[in-house]
Amino acid sequence: MLLAPTMSTPQPRTTASTAFLAMPVFFGSLLMAAVLLLYVLVWRGGVADGERVGISLTGSCAQHDEAMVTRRVAAIGLGEPEIISTPNTIQIVATLPGQDPQTERDEIPELLGRAGRIQIKADDRVLATETDIDEAVLGLDESGIAMAKLVLDRNVAAMLSEHMEDSPLGVIRIYMDGEIIAERPNSMSFSDNEIRVIGLDSNPAKRMRDAASQIIIVNHGPLSCDLEVASVMGTQ
Repeated sequence: MLLAPTMSTPQPRTTASTAFLAMPVFFGSLLMAAVLLLYVLVWRGGVADGERVGISLTGSCAQHDEAMVTRRVAAIGLGEPEIISTPNTIQIVATLPGQDPQTERDEIPELLGRAGRIQIKADDRVLATETDIDEAVLGLDESGIAMAKLVLDRNVAAMLSEHMEDSPLGVIRIYMDGEIIAERPNSMSFSDNEIRVIGLDSNPAKRMRDAASQIIIVNHGPLSCDLEVASVMGTQ
């Protein structure tokens, strides 16, 4: 005689097992929080206490774009900035954050003067530009390394998604001022109107700085032209 299988009542999870299942989410949240803190500290180290420098930027749009450069100065966290512009020059005297003196001397002036024109292209076809980007935000790739995410206008995002579906073997490249900063295969999923800028450099610290710089440039730009770094000199 066959016996009917007995149905056991599922036992409630113990506190320990529930905590174990929650650990990946917990550590993922901790990782994101740590990266967000690192993003703040990449250029902004609390109170800027590095070298005080004079930065001279030159270009035809200098006076026109003074306000935008000033917003970049504030976003980086330069201390006690003094900014004076003429038709072809912006003079900035400010205190560097002081986290990495040589890197700050090399990269911050370039960040302040970069035009920041974005093109999202498939081969030679321009699919979107900086005018189609609502904002740039921080994100993490699958390895937990920082990246910038470009939040696109919904209509443009829908067009990009359709293009990727129509060309599954293709590649989309993201350019800033004519330089490739990221590329992605069309087979990669695309959602939430965001396109990820996964940097080409393998160094996590460099990718963090690149992501922070890209976010600042996109959210406080572009400039009307490239401003050349004419000089960077200590003032004390």
